[in-house]
Amino acid sequence: MAGLELLFLLVAAVDSQSTTSAGQHFLLVYPENIAYYYTVPPAHAVYITALHGDTTVHIKHTYKSDDVRTLAAGVVEHVRLDQRLELGNTEISDNVVRIFSNKDILVQSIGGKSNSVQSSLVLPSDKLGKRYIVPQLSRFTGTNHQLDNTVATERGPYRAVVINTGEANNVTLEGLGQTTELAPYKALQIFLDPGTDLQAVSADKPVVVLLSHTCGMKEDCSCEFIYTALEPESSVPHTFLVPPFLADGAENDSLVILTDSSSTKISTYDSDSPKLSVTGSAIFYRPGLLLTLIPESSFASCFVIRGYENLENFGVIVVHKAQTDGVRLGKDSLGSPDWQQISGTDYVSAAISLAADKNVLWHSSSIMGVYHIAITTDQSVFGNQAPILSRIPDYRGCIVNPEGFEIGTEPDGWRESVAYCKNKQHELVSFPDAEFRQHLHKRISEEKGRDLQRVWIGMRLRLLSGDFYWLNKEPLTEMDWCEGEPQYEKGHCVAMNVEDFGWTTEHCCMEANPVCYKEPVLLPI
Repeated sequence: MAGLELLFLLVAAVDSQSTTSAGQHFLLVYPENIAYYYTVPPAHAVYITALHGDTTVHIKHTYKSDDVRTLAAGVVEHVRLDQRLELGNTEISDNVVRIFSNKDILVQSIGGKSNSVQSSLVLPSDKLGKRYIVPQLSRFTGTNHQLDNTVATERGPYRAVVINTGEANNVTLEGLGQTTELAPYKALQIFLDPGTDLQAVSADKPVVVLLSHTCGMKEDCSCEFIYTALEPESSVPHTFLVPPFLADGAENDSLVILTDSSSTKISTYDSDSPKLSVTGSAIFYRPGLLLTLIPESSFASCFVIRGYENLENFGVIVVHKAQTDGVRLGKDSLGSPDWQQISGTDYVSAAISLAADKNVLWHSSSIMGVYHIAITTDQSVFGNQAPILSRIPDYRGCIVNPEGFEIGTEPDGWRESVAYCKNKQHELVSFPDAEFRQHLHKRISEEKGRDLQRVWIGMRLRLLSGDFYWLNKEPLTEMDWCEGEPQYEKGHCVAMNVEDFGWTTEHCCMEANPVCYKEPVLLPI
């Protein structure tokens, strides 16, 4: 398949930023963690990434009326939270953390005791759902599966945790025949004891739903606190690709959990069949890790990951095998990572070591899936989907605000075209950079169905010096004149042929369609 055809297939559905992780209002909780037996207090924190300058962030919870931070673009702020925010075992709790801002941010949370740690990607409130299918895990061996008549806390049940947003909300526990009126910014815990047939959580208004276990059993009679955020119900078939790194060292103990509107299917992870399909959601399980998988339809182009101190951090990438060269970490290409084939697919995966700092993983021309996986000093594994900044690939970096591009609908003179673009808060396009020139040619090619022949660009002749210049004042280093051009006697303004992208001098009153452009806003790397 030709490169452009492949790129079109991979990014055809990426026409907006609607499925990024960015937003301005976030809610989170810290489920109970009893997996560390000594009297060690829990540690809770969030990492907040500002996408724009002068971003004001407010953090509110039961024990802090308002913690205000002002962040510069690209800064990742580490905010430690009160240890008393752990939910405990109460049914209703007001230990909900609220984070809101005046501009878009990304939020990651982490919490734990000693080496029993879990993290989560926190989605903004405007991307939440009203109905969630709950996996049927009430007899899940290794966690809450009772042994004979033994009663032990660590054999307790899974819990579903519902977090309400800012209005009173009726929450229905489908299968249990219960409806609870949940006050604003409250959390409801449902204990999924064996025999509890909670099928779904539905609400009148959007909510967050988590699945947690205080002490999921591991080897050697130890246990690990685990939780994951559930995805809202979906009626669309999804494909999931399981990267081999997730099961590394635990291949015989790893499971995949597929949930649709009518059933939960739990099966052993098979490295020879890592492609999963379901009209619903998929969760990967290994002892100590419960990870909601990324559907292929939600792949993106840019991810911001804050690595954790004193831990091994990895960005686990899933990308088409023909697009590996475009993956970047910060300003650098990846070099030669160990790409592993995902069996039976055209995709490969690699685990990239990350710093305990801000890491920007992005693709210059395509999309990919990325997980943030961390390993503790005792080799416990935890992680989450990496926060998505952008789904629009760009060779220049990570898009915060997309570029503006428009070819005017009415042909006009060069001066009028300059004014037309300014009225659109754009500029008549200048493209001194060769790589940007190719990018622009591609954008113009997508408009050829409009029967365009020539378009105005942002170049003209200086009458006093007799040399050409770009409107954006960039130096004129490379030129694409048509054969026999420039012809000064024809005119002082420059047009571009749409067919071959060659330049011609034209009388400035000639009518042609303007190419208007506005630079994208990129995340500082």
